[in-house]
Amino acid sequence: MSTEKGLSELLERYLAGHCTAAEKAAVEEWFEQAGDPRKTSLYPDEAAKERMLDHIHRRQNEAAAGKHRTKLIPLRRVLKIAAVCAGLLLATGWLIGISHRRDQKTGTIATVSYKEVRTATGETKKVSLPDGSEITLNANSAIRYPASFAHNRQIHLTGEAFFSIAKDPAHPLTVYADKGIADTVLGTSFNISTYAAAAEINISIVTGRVRISKAGKALDTLTRGQAVSFNGADEMTKSTGLNTDAFISWMKGEWTYDNFRLPDLAMLLRNQYGISLTASPVNKKLQTHVSVNFTRHQTAAEIIEVFASLTGCRFRFANEKEVLIY
Repeated sequence: MSTEKGLSELLERYLAGHCTAAEKAAVEEWFEQAGDPRKTSLYPDEAAKERMLDHIHRRQNEAAAGKHRTKLIPLRRVLKIAAVCAGLLLATGWLIGISHRRDQKTGTIATVSYKEVRTATGETKKVSLPDGSEITLNANSAIRYPASFAHNRQIHLTGEAFFSIAKDPAHPLTVYADKGIADTVLGTSFNISTYAAAAEINISIVTGRVRISKAGKALDTLTRGQAVSFNGADEMTKSTGLNTDAFISWMKGEWTYDNFRLPDLAMLLRNQYGISLTASPVNKKLQTHVSVNFTRHQTAAEIIEVFASLTGCRFRFANEKEVLIY
């Protein structure tokens, strides 16, 4: 909704039971996620949100006074508590949520709780899953997975992570990346890089076998030392006979590149140092044509200087968090 009047009308219809199914679902989703400061689709600004909450609370108390004369707990107070809890969870990199899943056999809807783990700039984190699998998250990354794997073994990833998956042939585990790309595994270890700002999605296998699919269609099965990448046009490129140590060098605080390019530099600076890179004139294909290796002990300026010396370009810092290459 884009106006206060529209919000008020929607709320009136909801409280009167006159909402469409879609409107009812949207309002109830907002109630469930009101503690999440990122959920803003139902109100244009904070003031409108406060007016909505006051209106809901008033109508609740009116209804309670007419039926049971019971004073309800102010919804604003409930949501503020939820917001504090969400803030604490966000600060520690953990989120807990609720979703609903329909049982295909019985048709009943079961409540499924899930967990979300996030990392900050320059941070890595290890996560143990309910089935004994382990995940190492790279910087500025997140995974979302069921608190229990009773119904499914599905993980949603943004950013980069290394997966060491426990064997369970009867229940394959599926990792969903961007653009509908999914990896299905029985027991293996592999690395996925699917940063939203990156030009490519990369999947690399360290041990075992992984089936790659897109939009539900199987594309290939990879084994140790193999990798695939998807470019911006969703074209898949497969590589074989690769050094598996290079896939996971970031876990040791090292970053290895076979052909260090401008997009690689931009992602490294963004994720590990919180620095944004601007190239002038913009040339995203600028590359070194050489293999390089960096460590966490190097400063951002040192890494940029190496790139500049290899490509013949120059750079300057506009401020502590912005650098220009030209």
